Amino acid sequence: MNYLISPDHYRDVAGIRLHLRDSGPRDAPSVIFLHGFGSSLHTWEPWARSLLDKYRVVRYELPGFGLTGPDPTGGYTDERGMAILAALMDKLSIQRASLIGNSIGGRLAWRFAARYPGRIVKLALISPDGFPSPGYEYGKVPEVTLFVRMMKYVLRRAFVRANLAPAYAYPRRLSNATVDRYYELMLAPGVRGAMISRLEQTKLEPPEPFLKSIEASTLVCGDNRIN
Repeated sequence: MNYLISPDHYRDVAGIRLHLRDSGPRDAPSVIFLHGFGSSLHTWEPWARSLLDKYRVVRYELPGFGLTGPDPTGGYTDERGMAILAALMDKLSIQRASLIGNSIGGRLAWRFAARYPGRIVKLALISPDGFPSPGYEYGKVPEVTLFVRMMKYVLRRAFVRANLAPAYAYPRRLSNATVDRYYELMLAPGVRGAMISRLEQTKLEPPEPFLKSIEASTLVCGDNRIN
């Protein structure tokens, strides 16, 4: 399947060519969507369609995913992600926006809101990352197992489905089309290596100081899958 609608859906931002979609009235309030690990901007399409009448809707693929592909700098830290988001807002002449983020996109959203309070109107966080879980401790990069590293060379569609299914309250709602999209975009040049690099560079920090400093009104909810 062709996941690129138009070559115009690329912007050169902070040294990387981002795949994005920018829709809706340019003078309307801006909403920026940030997807999760292994995902793409396509996950937000139903959300975008429902908002286009009243909002300027921007969704882009984070470096290392989808049609954006690897970051030429090799950097996938939160600092790099925040710098890219700030540069993208400048590029699109967006001074302030509401952020909607899922998983690592949620972590980037709340980190950005703490760093740039004057640029955020509201936050909506869907199962945001940034908290300790098996294999992750504050201040330490995780151990990336050999099994995960092998993904760079061998990727089975069944493996992708097995990893997506637990995110659904009703697994039967996981469509073949959704699995195909994740699988095919993960096969894009350099994406799997970039995903591994991102894992290797993930170092969580205690979130409380950041969260306490956020001035924007915030909605946090669980994830019955947004794909």
